[in-house]
Amino acid sequence: MVLRCARELGLKVSEQLKITGFDRTRFIQDYHPELSTIVQPIHDIATLLVNILSKRIDQPHTELEQIQYILPIKFLRSTTTSL
Repeated sequence: MVLRCARELGLKVSEQLKITGFDRTRFIQDYHPELSTIVQPIHDIATLLVNILSKRIDQPHTELEQIQYILPIKFLRSTTTSL
């Protein structure tokens, strides 16, 4: 959507406009120009959620702890984009 609007406005992506993708989906990976993207640790998120759900199933009447989880993300810079 943003890329389409940029093109309609005549803006040159990576020269006049910087766009960052999120989650490195197949769509983002195959897009031209290549986008820098934020990559979340999807496997770690899924594992954490399964563990929380399993604990909830095993102990349905126990109040859940209020815990903040911080998982690492990566910023993958496009080879065609200079920031």
